[in-house]
Amino acid sequence: MKKNMGKNRRTVLRENELTNSGVGKLLLADNERLQQEVDVLKKSLKESQDQLEDLRTRNHELDKANSILGFRLNTVFLPEFLKFIASSVGAGLSVNFFFSNQVVWAIIVLVLSVVIYGGILYLYRK
Repeated sequence: MKKNMGKNRRTVLRENELTNSGVGKLLLADNERLQQEVDVLKKSLKESQDQLEDLRTRNHELDKANSILGFRLNTVFLPEFLKFIASSVGAGLSVNFFFSNQVVWAIIVLVLSVVIYGGILYLYRK
């Protein structure tokens, strides 16, 4: 009677060969070597899984930070735009009124633009 030693093995042993102590020792040595290979592969798989988990955690943290920065960018645009408009229009009109000999209007527009700028800073403070 013949027995196959494994799926990928081409060696077929007869019944009397299986009872031989030398064949048994070779089979045990082969089995031990294969078990060591399995242990090495299990360790390598565990290390790969640990690295993958570290990369997933890092990717999650970076994705979270990216989302937060994107949200902050969208919420910061409006106050910055309003501050730019208040300061540039206020300063431009004040200078125009000043050189048109309308100093009172220049001061009024300048004060109003500073108040509007301060109000924007107050409303959008962090």
